[in-house]
Order: sequence, then C-alpha cells, then structure tokens
Amino acid sequence: MAGTRASVPDNGHWFAPAVLVDVPAAAAASRDEVFGPVAALSTYDDLDDAVAQHRATGYGLAGYVCGTDVEAAREVSRRLRAGIVGINTGTPNYPGAPFGGLGLSGTGYEGGPQGLEAFQTWRTTAVVGGAAS
Repeated sequence: MAGTRASVPDNGHWFAPAVLVDVPAAAAASRDEVFGPVAALSTYDDLDDAVAQHRATGYGLAGYVCGTDVEAAREVSRRLRAGIVGINTGTPNYPGAPFGGLGLSGTGYEGGPQGLEAFQTWRTTAVVGGAAS
C-alpha cells in the first residue's frame, strides 16, 4: 500500500523501512552506503548506464542482478565492482564464502578462510648466534 508507514518502537533509535522511487544519481541515497532499511530505486537508459551509475559511487559491498536470462545476468555481474553479487537472490553469502567489500566499502573479509586470516597475527623471529635450548 503506497504511503503507509511501518510501526516502529517508541523507545530507541529506529527508522521505518522505506522505498525511495526515482532517486537521482546525485542524491545521497544513490551515492552513499545506507546501512538501514532503505531501498533507493532509480531507472537507467541502458545497461551501460546502469553499470556506470553503480561504479560512479566508489562503493562495492554487494550487488544484485535479477532477470530470467541467467547468462545475461552473469555477464552483468562480471561488470559490477562488488565484493559479493547475488543473481536472483537477496542472500548470496554463506559462512564458507569470504565476504568483504571493494573500493570504499569495508576493510577485510569475514567468512571462509579469508575471514579467519583476519584474526591471525603472523610473526617471524630471526636469531643469529646464541645457544640452542
């Protein structure tokens, strides 16, 4: 139903889910990573325009491609600069897969062996001379 508001708790810092339609490319909701229940929708003239809009942000945490032609969707996914891409799914990650952003998104990885490496510290000690114990 257009124009309805989801109820949110009275206490705390909450934001009701929102869908923004026809968001200009220059708007903050199009340029920045919005970590909240917000979907900013915009149109594009052709696929090259859509990819250019995506790449112009500098961010690359996740990308999503939907369509009935899976091979065409795979081609689009190869053009995206994102740490993880879901084709016809909103949940492309799982614990065994590394997940991290590209560009201005994120630092490091979580999940998979790459995520474990984030918690490891490497140390090399070189000793010349001295007695062995």
